[in-house]
Parts: sequence; structure tokens; C-alpha cells
Amino acid sequence: MLRLLETACAIAAILLAALLVLATDHATLLATYHNGALTRALTLLTAVCAAWLLLRRKRTGRPVPACLAVPLLVLGACTLTLAARTL
Repeated sequence: MLRLLETACAIAAILLAALLVLATDHATLLATYHNGALTRALTLLTAVCAAWLLLRRKRTGRPVPACLAVPLLVLGACTLTLAARTL
């Protein structure tokens, strides 16, 4: 069951990141950023990525590799910065 949840989180994270990068043009992304609507999308992406890494750690019992933890921390910092700017 954990493996299925881990796979679902991984697929959701990849799809969300691909949609943010590939499906939006620069002007739309900039307008979304200025409206404050980008914060919700980044919060969702951060939560899905964190769930994926936590499920992976629980399943394998090994620590999360730095190549996966560092981007998650950067994404979390960006999300918190955007959330603070919209308040």
C-alpha cells in the first residue's frame, strides 16, 4: 500500500512540475505570480513532494538522499516566501 501511495505522489509531483514548466507561458506565469495564485500551486507541489519523500523513507528505512532533499527545501523556501508576500 505504501508503494502505491509513493508512486501516486511521485506521478502527481512530476505532473504538477511539468504543468508549471511546460504548459504556461512566461506572461501567464508572471501574471499568476503577481495575483498571488501561484502560492497555492507551489504549496500543493511542496506537499506532494514531501509526502513522496516521507513515504519513500518509511518504505525503505534509509535516509532521504541529498539530491532529493535539497530541491525540496528550496521549493519549501520559495513557497514560504511567496506566501509571506501575499499576506
